[in-house]
Amino acid sequence: MNAIDIKDIKGLSGTYSVKFGKEKKYIKIDDDNITLFGRIKSYAHGGWCHYKIQEIFISKQKTGFGERKFFVCPVCGERRTKIYCYENREKFKCRSCLGKNIYSERCNLYDGGGTALIEYKFFNLISELDLSKTSKKRHIPFNSRYYGACKPKHMRYEKFELILKQLTALSAMRDTVILQKCSYSTQYINGLLNSNSLKKLKIMDIPDIIWTHEI
Repeated sequence: MNAIDIKDIKGLSGTYSVKFGKEKKYIKIDDDNITLFGRIKSYAHGGWCHYKIQEIFISKQKTGFGERKFFVCPVCGERRTKIYCYENREKFKCRSCLGKNIYSERCNLYDGGGTALIEYKFFNLISELDLSKTSKKRHIPFNSRYYGACKPKHMRYEKFELILKQLTALSAMRDTVILQKCSYSTQYINGLLNSNSLKKLKIMDIPDIIWTHEI
């Protein structure tokens, strides 16, 4: 299932690719809307031709701290923080209009010890940073030196440093799963991310320690 969270596009603008099964589509992000489109090879024009699939508008609500954004569901018109696309279909809609259990495909996320849970936690964590300060966006494998200016204005430095260490650890664990064919339990991942041992480590030392399974 493809899903877009309004938090994931905070501070982003431009065009990004998204996967629909084996196919690649593109999302253009603007301040007031996002546009989903595809492209096909045109031999008549000697290049790629783009076609619009769907446009989803963004609603803004003023708050005491600025404004909060919502997607406007293209089907029901209600404001939503997330929109979904089920079974690789090309149209997004809200959870109510989807008519499906959105958690049914997550049954294996916490099983198997592979990269799914690691990547899920990684992208949730990195979305807490101010990604408008870097061109790397939600980059994995993770290199903390590109994110030194990405601390949100009201985030404490201690928390910011911990998030960078957690992202570094998750990226290193993902590498070991892929290259060493190992696995990590949910309990181990959660324990490591919140352990005092990780907090005391230097960021530069974390990948080697994860790789050698010394923590």
